[in-house]
Amino acid sequence: MTKIGLIGINSKYIHPNMAIRILYNDLRQHHIGCEMIESNIKEDMDTLIDKIKDFEIVCFSVYIFNVTLIKELTFKLKAINPKLIIILGGPEVSYSNSQDLQDIAFDYVVCGEGEQVLVDLIAYINKDIDIIPSSVTYKKDNEIVLNTSINEVPLDYTKDLTNDFSLVDLDNQIAYLETSRGCPYLCAYCLASLDNHVRLFDLDLIKAKIDELISKKAKMVKLLDRTFNFNVVRTNELISYIIEKDNLYTTFQLEITGELLSPSTIQLINDQARPSLFRFEIGIQSTNPLSNKAVRRYQNFDKLKEIIIQLQAADKIVFHLDLIAGLPFEDLTSFKKTFDDVFSLYPDELQLGFLKLLKGTYLNESVVEYGYLFEKEAPYEIIQNQWLNRDDLAIIRGVEDALDHYYNKGKAKDFITFYLKEHTISPFDLLRILSKHIYRGIDVYNLFVNLIEQIELTFDDKIVLFKNYYGRSNGKVKSLYKVESKRELLHLLSEQDNQNTRNVFKYACVDQIDNENYFIYKVDDQSCYLANMKDGYINEI
Repeated sequence: MTKIGLIGINSKYIHPNMAIRILYNDLRQHHIGCEMIESNIKEDMDTLIDKIKDFEIVCFSVYIFNVTLIKELTFKLKAINPKLIIILGGPEVSYSNSQDLQDIAFDYVVCGEGEQVLVDLIAYINKDIDIIPSSVTYKKDNEIVLNTSINEVPLDYTKDLTNDFSLVDLDNQIAYLETSRGCPYLCAYCLASLDNHVRLFDLDLIKAKIDELISKKAKMVKLLDRTFNFNVVRTNELISYIIEKDNLYTTFQLEITGELLSPSTIQLINDQARPSLFRFEIGIQSTNPLSNKAVRRYQNFDKLKEIIIQLQAADKIVFHLDLIAGLPFEDLTSFKKTFDDVFSLYPDELQLGFLKLLKGTYLNESVVEYGYLFEKEAPYEIIQNQWLNRDDLAIIRGVEDALDHYYNKGKAKDFITFYLKEHTISPFDLLRILSKHIYRGIDVYNLFVNLIEQIELTFDDKIVLFKNYYGRSNGKVKSLYKVESKRELLHLLSEQDNQNTRNVFKYACVDQIDNENYFIYKVDDQSCYLANMKDGYINEI
C-alpha cells in the first residue's frame, strides 16, 4: 500500500488545517490509507523533514503564509528522496502560472476543490486507472491538463468530521466548519470572488457537527462561509439551533455581510442569544464609494452602521470589523475618514489590513492601471499605488501598530474609548500621535507612559487612565508618576479605613493626579481611591 501523507503547515498552533482533515476523511471513505501531519511555520526545518521524508506521496496545502517554507521544503525532500511524489493544492498554487511554479518542486498541482480530485489522482499515480477522469484538475510539468467542474464535488465531507480523527485540543484551537462553499460577491481583491457558485451543505449534517463540537466544548467554532447570512431562512435556522444547543461556553464566529442582516435575525439574536455566543466578522474595508465601486463592493455603510448600533444596544454580539488600506481611489485623507467612520462604532476589535495583490484576482490584473507596486513574494502586500506613496503607508502602518497595542489587545482600550468620546481629536490622529513612540513588544508600563507623555490629560482622563492601567494587573505594578508622599498616603488610608497597615503597603499602588490629588489602587481587592493631601481625605471611587 502506498504511504500517503497529508501535510498541513499552519500559521499558528491555534489554527488547525481544515483542508487536510477534509481530504483525510474523503480518502478514507474511498478506502485509501493516509496519515495527517500537522505543524506550523515556526517549526524547525529538519524536524519537519524527519516527519515527512518516509512517505511515498505527500500532499501540501499551500497558502501565502506557508508557501516560502514549502518551497524550500519540497526541494530538500526531493534531494533526499527523488522518487517522492509531491502534490500541491490550495489557493497559493491554484492560480499560479508556469513561471510562478519554477521555484517549487512538485509533480502535480490540484486546483480548486480537491476531494474527488485527489482520490482520482492517487488512483492514477498507483496505476489503478489508466486515464485521468474529466473531473480532475492537475498540473504536471507546468502544463494544465484538465479542468474540474465544481458541480461534481461531493458535499458530504462532513460525515464523521470530528469522529474519525482528533481535532487536537478543542480548548486551545479554533474548530472550523463549513455550511456552504462559494461566495455570492465579486470583490476584486478576494479569491472567493472566483468561486461565485454558492453550494449549500446538508443542514442535518451541519447540525450534527454543531452538536459534536458543542458536546466536546470547543472554545471557538469558526464557520468558514464567505457570507453566512446570504439566505435569511437558513441563517435563522442555524442561529436558532446554535442558541438552542448553547453550552454556555462555546463561541461561534460568523463572517457576515452586515447590511444584509434581516430584522428577524437581529430580533432572534437580541431576544434569545446569550452575550458572546456569536462573534460577527464584518469586512467593511472602505467607506469611500469610489473605492468600493472600483473593487466591485456595493455596500450601504449608513445602513450597516444602523444595524451594528442596534445589535450593540443589546450587547449580545462580539464585533470584529475589517479595513483594507491600499484600495484604488483611497488616499491618506480618504483612508483617515474610513478609519474614523468605522472606529466611531467602537467595535470589540478593528483589524486594519493592507491590500495583498493575490494571484488570480481581478485587482491583480489592474496593477498597471492603478500604479501598484507590491511585494513579489508572498504575501504580495502593497508597497505603493497612485494614491498612497510609501510614506503614506508608513503612517498607516504606525496607526495599525498603535491600534493593535492600545485597543485590539485591550491594554488601554477603556482609556482610548473614554478619551475619544470626551475630546474632539479623531481616532486616526490620536493613534498616529501614539504610534511615533512605541515599538514592537513594548510592555504595558511603557505604553501608558507614552500616553502620558504624548497627549494632554485632564483630571477625569487620569482617573480613567489609572483605573485602566492598574486594573490590568493582578500583582503590584510600577507607578506611572513618582510620588514623594506615598508612605504618608498609605498610612492615612490604613488609619482612615481601619485597614491592616502591612497589607495596605503590600498591595496598594499610588499615582499622582495633580499637586494635591492622588490615585490609590489596592491590588488585593481591586478598589480605587481618590486622596487629597491638602484636606487629608481618602474616598473610594
